[in-house]
Amino acid sequence: MLRRPLELKDHARGPFPLVPGRDPGFPEDPGAAGAWWWEVFGWRDGAPGECSTGLFPGLLMIGELGCGYALNLVFNGDARGRVVCTWNSEGPPLFAPEPDLPAWFETWLDLLLCDAVHPVWRGPVLRVRLPRSAPGSPLDGGERAREALLAGASGDGAGGDGPAPAAADALEAALRTDADPRVRLAAVCALSRGPGAAGRLRGIASTAVGDPADLARTLLAATAR
Repeated sequence: MLRRPLELKDHARGPFPLVPGRDPGFPEDPGAAGAWWWEVFGWRDGAPGECSTGLFPGLLMIGELGCGYALNLVFNGDARGRVVCTWNSEGPPLFAPEPDLPAWFETWLDLLLCDAVHPVWRGPVLRVRLPRSAPGSPLDGGERAREALLAGASGDGAGGDGPAPAAADALEAALRTDADPRVRLAAVCALSRGPGAAGRLRGIASTAVGDPADLARTLLAATAR
């Protein structure tokens, strides 16, 4: 009598089958999605205690976003240690841009600090859907702040935290020229991550004025301890 529930527990333990940066092959035709969930995630309908539909293997939920949407930590699979967002069966799971859980948590704090939490997708999420502005229209200040944080969280191209060199140049330009204070603070937060962060912060502290300079000095003092 216990065999089926135990098999369901085995399914829940994983491994999680997706990998960051690799196209999951989710079909554009909604009618073909059922076969994808069956093949990739092993979802099966059944009686209570036997149904695996909606059960994502290898994930530990760390945050509920409402309506069944969730933030999860991969504990089993090639993406172990990454944060991934799930949306029931509405679309494939999406990996957060950060390389690990501590980097994701830092982004959450940065979003709060910069007053850049998404007005619809509230919570510790940088980008789970496209920007809200219409295609071709300028991004508003909150969107530009989130894009700045995304540049700092997406990694340096070598698997580490922090902005890539080209992104760092764009962030420094935003710090000097963007009129929105959220964007300037977000640029400081993004530039404070990864290799070379201390040097970038010293430069900001000595050349910027107001809140960005104060934040840079605070971050330098915190990392010096």
